[in-house]
Amino acid sequence: MRRQIHYSSKPCLWAMIAMLSTAAPALGQIVSNWQLDEPVGTVGAGSVVDSVSGFNGTPTGVVTFGAPGATAQTGTSASFAGAGSIDVPHTAALNPASFTVTGWANIDAGSSGFRSVVTSRNSTATFQGYILYAGGNNNHMQFWTGGGAGWNVLTGPPQTDGAWNHYALSYDAGTG
Repeated sequence: MRRQIHYSSKPCLWAMIAMLSTAAPALGQIVSNWQLDEPVGTVGAGSVVDSVSGFNGTPTGVVTFGAPGATAQTGTSASFAGAGSIDVPHTAALNPASFTVTGWANIDAGSSGFRSVVTSRNSTATFQGYILYAGGNNNHMQFWTGGGAGWNVLTGPPQTDGAWNHYALSYDAGTG
């Protein structure tokens, strides 16, 4: 199984991704933080730095670093085109039972279809993991969770295409 930080079938920019554990005893502890402000020309295995736990990622496909970020505080961003992604090897630490994922994304206006902002799913089993999509035909954010029997979909507000949007997603295993 692999954990994919980001996949987009359409161009978009990402400024930062952070993951926090929301389960005791590590309540509120930052598990990982990818600033995505690597310098232009960054390539190679483990070159996308997790500044907290060392779960470094590898850019695949078309990923360009050094694009303007969401704010001065977030630094620069990574730009994804086509099937570009940053892959981080699967580890239980990045898949706690309860969690929060937060980050900034700027998805190009006029793009359509499902555009995954963050994905952590079992690539060898059906309907296991979670996905945060900017997607479908209604352009609303969707959070998908699966425990093996199918996907549960929670649809949120519409996103603003062509502008930076901040996403914060929390999942509590106790309440589903």
